[in-house]
Amino acid sequence: MTSPRPAPRPFPPRILLVDDDPAARALAAREIGQDHPEARFVEAGSEADLAAALADAAATPFDLAVVERRLGWADGIAVFRRIRAALPRCPVVMFAATPGEEQAVAAVKAGLEDYVVKHPQQRARLRAAAAALLGRDGAAPAPPRPEAGCETLVKEVLHRVHNSLQAVIALLHMHARRAPGEEARRLLEELGRRIQVLALAQARLYRGADHRSLAFDAYLRDLAAAHAGLDARPEIRLEAKVEPLHLPADLAVPLGLIANELLANALKHAFPGGRGGRVVVALAAEPGGRHAVLSVRDDGVGLAGTARPGGGSGIGSRLLRGLARQIGAELALLPRGDGPGTEGRVRFPLPAGGA
Repeated sequence: MTSPRPAPRPFPPRILLVDDDPAARALAAREIGQDHPEARFVEAGSEADLAAALADAAATPFDLAVVERRLGWADGIAVFRRIRAALPRCPVVMFAATPGEEQAVAAVKAGLEDYVVKHPQQRARLRAAAAALLGRDGAAPAPPRPEAGCETLVKEVLHRVHNSLQAVIALLHMHARRAPGEEARRLLEELGRRIQVLALAQARLYRGADHRSLAFDAYLRDLAAAHAGLDARPEIRLEAKVEPLHLPADLAVPLGLIANELLANALKHAFPGGRGGRVVVALAAEPGGRHAVLSVRDDGVGLAGTARPGGGSGIGSRLLRGLARQIGAELALLPRGDGPGTEGRVRFPLPAGGA
């Protein structure tokens, strides 16, 4: 599956790779480089390399760090804490050779943004995590500014909630791998994706200057990139055509969950038997600025080709209907009017001055 291309950044992202295995560093660079070919990677395979990289970062900070859990010369959690002490705003992902529930939860509780196992079926998660953490709107990080005590407290609470969500996601992924049956595995993976939608929003909220709203267009790009990385179907092109739109968090999060269900639905049902095609997630405000439309369109087999959620009684259908009611939106799943395939459309009211 082809990931949506990130918007051009005003500067190439700098990424620190901490691993004593050169092949593992090359693997991480290759995965992340698929979405960010302009990225500049700095490799640290030893204590001396890490010290030099952090010394240089005082002048040119890193935008992301990827750290192995077990190093021959240090513990990955200790390295994370060292990076966070030197670069408080730098997100860190642990790319570990071995899984383990206790280690994953401990790592995320310590403040890590994500925990990814170096299993061939999990590598795409590193790409998805990096795409979300580096951002896809090309905006340079906002300069630090004085914050009132209340705002600092809100930011800390949001960060802790994000870390807790990541711990839950890590546990779900590990239990999914050990689930005794395919149905149980599928349900755990779907639950993990739904929680990941919340974690993506939480990350944008606590990193942004305004903790009550977020750039929903950039959030949708993050979500599309996560699906592109996790589903790993190269025969399907996934594109994001979204207009800039800022939304309050209590509207953006339900909409994100709706978009997640529609994307998962299209990728699961529209292209059976390994057939290829195209899925487009779109966002645009209507003339007048009172409503906007979120849509997910595919050119697959259509509603007649297979059962599709939306009007059924499954979890996905009930979730879609409940979320639409929550935000006063009009939800429709219908055949595309401009060709084969299906379109899921959500028309929702914008808050005053929100478009």
